[in-house]
Amino acid sequence: MTEDPFDRLLDAMPKIAQVVNEFRSEEVQRRAFEAFLATLGATVEDLPADPTPDPQGTNGVAAGGGSSIGDESATANGKPRRAARKSGGKKSWSPNKDINFFPDGQQPLVDFAEEKKPNNAGEQNVVISYYLTERLGMATFSIPDVLAGFKACGWKEAQDPNHSLRSLAYRKSWIDTADMSAIKLHHLGRRYVEHDLPKPSKK
Repeated sequence: MTEDPFDRLLDAMPKIAQVVNEFRSEEVQRRAFEAFLATLGATVEDLPADPTPDPQGTNGVAAGGGSSIGDESATANGKPRRAARKSGGKKSWSPNKDINFFPDGQQPLVDFAEEKKPNNAGEQNVVISYYLTERLGMATFSIPDVLAGFKACGWKEAQDPNHSLRSLAYRKSWIDTADMSAIKLHHLGRRYVEHDLPKPSKK
C-alpha cells in the first residue's frame, strides 16, 4: 500500500523543524522549509490551513502556509524549541572584588600605575597585567581581574574589554589571550613595562 504523501510530510516535519530552526534569518528559514517540502513532492499549499497541536510536533506551520519554525511554539520530536537567540548587546563583566591592590610589603597598584604613566588603553591593560602577574603572583588572570585594576586606578574601562584585550594580544603580543579565562602576560609585555614605561617626556 502506497503511503499517503500528506502522512509522509507529517512524519518528516519534526526533523525538518529541527534543521530549519538552526537558521536565524526568517527568510532563510522559509526558503529552507520550502526546499524540504519540494524534496517530498509537496508545497506550502499542501499544508493544513488551520493546524492543531499534535504529539509529533508538526504544528510548526502557520495558517496560510507561513512557517512559525523560529517561534518558541515550534516543536521538534515533540519537545518545545526556543527561538534562535538573536545577537544583542555586548556581554558585560563585573570587576573582581576579591583582589587586594594594596598588598602588604608591595607597592599599591595605583602608585605603580602613576609611576609607569600609561598613555592609552593598551598600556593601561599591560600595566595591570604586569601588576597582577609580577606583583600579585597570579600566573593567569581574567577580564574581571583586569577591570578590577581599572577601577582601582580610577581609569575608564573599555566599552568592550574582551575586544580590547584580544586586540592588544594581536597587535602587540604583550599578553596571551588564547584562553580568555586564563590570560597570561607575555614576555614582550613584561619587557615593555619594565624598560619602556614611563615614556620619556617630550621637550
